[in-house]
Amino acid sequence: MEKNTFDFSDALRLLKEGKKVYRTEWTENCYIYLVNGSVFEVSRPPLNDALPAGTKVIYGPHIDMLQKFPNGEICVWVWRASNLDMLTDDWMEYNG
Repeated sequence: MEKNTFDFSDALRLLKEGKKVYRTEWTENCYIYLVNGSVFEVSRPPLNDALPAGTKVIYGPHIDMLQKFPNGEICVWVWRASNLDMLTDDWMEYNG
């Protein structure tokens, strides 16, 4: 079965549409997605260790990566594209 891959410009378009995408070289349990910005008030750790409770925080939009591990753990972190990520054409939509 042939996989339909695309370049980063298409991956970015899909992210903006709310879809998840991944590179074929990544593990099958790893993908990126767009986190929309939001505004919230500090009410719990770790932020209330650095800011007074009730402080308004503007949480800017960004791209996160999520990876699911065989032991059931899930790790999420802010993802930053490398030059290779942006120039390759091995992106696919994540449907897991």
